[in-house]
Amino acid sequence: ADALGAELAFNQGVQLVNEGRFGDAVTRFEAAIRARADQPVYHAFLGHALHRAGGRDADARRELERAVSLDPHLPEGHHFLGRFA
Repeated sequence: ADALGAELAFNQGVQLVNEGRFGDAVTRFEAAIRARADQPVYHAFLGHALHRAGGRDADARRELERAVSLDPHLPEGHHFLGRFA
């Protein structure tokens, strides 16, 4: 696994989320997950970006549930899932 490349893609995704570019962020988070699928925070942010981009709430919920299953104590996972309530 390319941990450095995954972290770089993840950080780029976070920056894109902060800029409101959710569709572009999805692409970066997907790249991070391809490199390191074991990172729950990557799944949480992908779920958040999918939800905010619109039209992919089923995918978003699946990613957020994956994040929480990987780390039940992940604050971001619970925070983003709470937005579906």
